[in-house]
Amino acid sequence: MYTFALDANEPYPQYHTEEEKKPVELAFTATKEEIKNGDMLYNKYCAQCHGRMGDKGGAIPNLAYSKATTFSIFEHIVLKGMFISKGMPDFSNTLSAQEVKNIKNYILFSAENM
Repeated sequence: MYTFALDANEPYPQYHTEEEKKPVELAFTATKEEIKNGDMLYNKYCAQCHGRMGDKGGAIPNLAYSKATTFSIFEHIVLKGMFISKGMPDFSNTLSAQEVKNIKNYILFSAENM
């Protein structure tokens, strides 16, 4: 809410603006088949909460816009329940280490191609 006074000359207040989200930029190595498998697995297990690639995300982040450090602990998050307290399920009984790597590479591939 603004209030005004006659003959007053105060500047408008400055509000914090959110930094623009940018896709993560990390090197990765994957075959076309691994990317395709990661795409299928992402859409089956991840997209319901994290959204489609290219969406900016909401309460739950779109993984293409994650920080690089997130990808250094990706396997711990997905397979070891590191973020269970934040609502992220443990997929250790559902996904293999290679499948998680394929999902990770699909996310990085998608981020690179946005």
